[in-house]
Amino acid sequence: MCEWHFAQNSSQIVAKSNYSSKLLAKIIGKVQTDRLIRATKRLNALVVLTKEDEAVWNNTNDNVVQIYNPSSYGLSDVSDLKQKRFISVGRLEAQKGFEYLIQAWSKVHEAHPEYILDIYGSGSLHDLLQNEIDRFNLNGIVSLKGQTNDIRSEYLSSCGYVMTSRFEGFPM
Repeated sequence: MCEWHFAQNSSQIVAKSNYSSKLLAKIIGKVQTDRLIRATKRLNALVVLTKEDEAVWNNTNDNVVQIYNPSSYGLSDVSDLKQKRFISVGRLEAQKGFEYLIQAWSKVHEAHPEYILDIYGSGSLHDLLQNEIDRFNLNGIVSLKGQTNDIRSEYLSSCGYVMTSRFEGFPM
């Protein structure tokens, strides 16, 4: 058994962000998507998170099952909203769009300098994102916190969650 979060067109979206040539990105994205479709057809079941993804995958696969993400947090768990802190959580990879969030936070900081942003996760773009924090002079304002074993506490000790993903199946 294995698990992997992705959208059918994720290779095309990532290729667009990684290649300056639109034609090259389109070709690479198409080839990778075709390989992904062939590979997923060999699975016993392809589990997707949304009805929209189910409809997309049903165009190419006959092994698709839709199941929503579970939530382990009870409805009574809420932040007291007293903290001047937002968080974002995810892999530090192109899909998550954290570079957009850092750029946008420079505008937030201009209007609301009392608010900070903590980003939780790890990944290959850590250094690039730290460079973006440095470039926008947001050290001490935006922080890359790495991974945590208690994300529930981080949610509850913030006043909000921010997401800038290029694509998400069904965010948790």
